[in-house]
Amino acid sequence: MSRSFVTFLADAGLIITLVTLTAFSVINIAVIAERIIFFRRNGNGGGISFLEKVREHVLAGKASEAAVLCAQGATSIHNIVLRALRIFTSREGKTIEIVPLEMALDNALALEKIRIDRFSWMLGTIGAIGPLVGLFGTVLGIMRSFAEIAVRGNSGQGVVEVASAGIWESLYTTAFGILVAVPALIAYNWFVRRSRSEFELLENAANDMIAIAMEKNEQTSEKSR
Repeated sequence: MSRSFVTFLADAGLIITLVTLTAFSVINIAVIAERIIFFRRNGNGGGISFLEKVREHVLAGKASEAAVLCAQGATSIHNIVLRALRIFTSREGKTIEIVPLEMALDNALALEKIRIDRFSWMLGTIGAIGPLVGLFGTVLGIMRSFAEIAVRGNSGQGVVEVASAGIWESLYTTAFGILVAVPALIAYNWFVRRSRSEFELLENAANDMIAIAMEKNEQTSEKSR
């Protein structure tokens, strides 16, 4: 393999490495910003107080009004509760079938899980391969340095200078890769933890809606006696 080809390969690889890592850093910023905004908005669903209001409306025979109010929200808990309220509205004055309700809520939970976990995989991937991409640039830079050493080795002129300069230039790609990967991994772990907490709250909300349905069924059966 000729020195010129090794030099060309190293230079091309360095450019590709830097462009790739720069793209990774842009993706990091975009995904982190989007996920922070999403979780801030998604956490404004009202929680226990909201579910208590829904329960009062349902037991008062105003499930349709609760559905209208719920449709105005765009958070995950609103979507879960709205799915249940639509079933409540369609069964107004009748017994609410629990099994179809559970299936509908399971489907709604699955859709919300996709929304909650969206884009997080990108951060995990960048955190895993970022240092490897940087190391790739470093290896190519060291190859170029040794190619220069091989050419100047017979004369002995400037060998140390060529080696040190080439290795120094190539090592910053590894540093860049680590710099990109560390924030990505930190953000990924935080978002995974936040996603689990959000999903647990949604599961609790779904269970609450099932409990409200059972309570409504008892109320309906008492009125029919």
